[in-house]
Amino acid sequence: MTKKRLPIILAAAIVTIASLFAFSPVCAAEESVEDRLDEEVRDKLDDLDYSALEQWFDSLDEEYRQSLGGDFESAVNALLAGEYGGDISDFFSLLLDSVAGVVTGVLPSLVTIFAVAILYSIVSGMSSSFLKKQTVDLIGFVCYAAMVAVALARVVAVVKTGTETINSLASLMNAAFPVMLTLLTALGGVSATAAYSPMMAFLSGGVAAAITGVVIPLFIAATALGVVGHLSSGVRLGRLQGFFTSAAKTILAALFGLFVTVLTVKGLSGSLADGISLKTAKFAVQSYIPLLGGYLSDGFDVVLASVVLIKNSAGAVIAMMTVAAIAVPVIEIAVTSLGFKLVGGLIEPFSDGRFGGMLSSLSKNMSLIAEAVIGVGVAFIITVMLIVASCNSGVV
Repeated sequence: MTKKRLPIILAAAIVTIASLFAFSPVCAAEESVEDRLDEEVRDKLDDLDYSALEQWFDSLDEEYRQSLGGDFESAVNALLAGEYGGDISDFFSLLLDSVAGVVTGVLPSLVTIFAVAILYSIVSGMSSSFLKKQTVDLIGFVCYAAMVAVALARVVAVVKTGTETINSLASLMNAAFPVMLTLLTALGGVSATAAYSPMMAFLSGGVAAAITGVVIPLFIAATALGVVGHLSSGVRLGRLQGFFTSAAKTILAALFGLFVTVLTVKGLSGSLADGISLKTAKFAVQSYIPLLGGYLSDGFDVVLASVVLIKNSAGAVIAMMTVAAIAVPVIEIAVTSLGFKLVGGLIEPFSDGRFGGMLSSLSKNMSLIAEAVIGVGVAFIITVMLIVASCNSGVV
């Protein structure tokens, strides 16, 4: 009798044990999935080395640091917790404050240029009564030289700001890409990482070097030709100046156009391949591992979800850091350019035509620096956003 009941008892025991494995973990998972996800996120953040990003974050102005969360880790944690306090109105308020500060810095130069133009107008009006034409021409040359000196001081400041901003963005890229690629690799984004790595190196090294080594010298050459070309009506350098300006703009358009096109095609194709591979791996785990396949798949999802959350939050903070980095330089360039145009228009009715022409030439050339800074920033943001969008579908 006992021998007959033994198989029944063993079968009942197996069913009981299986039901415990099948029922208890599911209930625990339902009750603590959020806690498990939070724990995984904390563990992954502790293991991630983002010290270089923290150092770069500290280089931002105090107002922008506070608007972004104080430091990189706090900003990421705030986004992860859904408690990020950033507001678009606060950012616009900071931009307005920046505009006011830049105007205050540029205004003395513009007032000086305007005063020199008025002085020359007064002196040239006295020529028929008190001064000879040669004397007036000499005074005009001195006034033009003084105006050029003041204007070029602002141009040099703009070039310095633009160059420093591009180098700063290159440093941010070098700090951000290892972190973002590490998170992408942790999601199984092997193909996407292989596609992004050379493009990121090209952006942080090749593009930045091309701008500082080629575009900036072309800008300087065009600026010098614009100043000399307006020195006298007999000096005609407008076409040569236009060549240097067009060459610089063509190089910028080619760099950013090709970069964004190649990056988008390679990145999206790599991300699609990784998403398919990841879903295939999850299906294999769930289907071909007896009993525990579903639980392993659920745990796999939790781990991957934590990495996705960190990757997306870090990418969003890095994008905001980029905007904060280029905001003030672009404002400075725009205010200086508009200021030169305004003063050139104001002095045109009563001053020598070469004065206004020189200011207009400088204003047009300065758009090159703004385009270079904005182009690098936008290309970097596009790269980060593509990484943020990569491999998310394989987790859902």
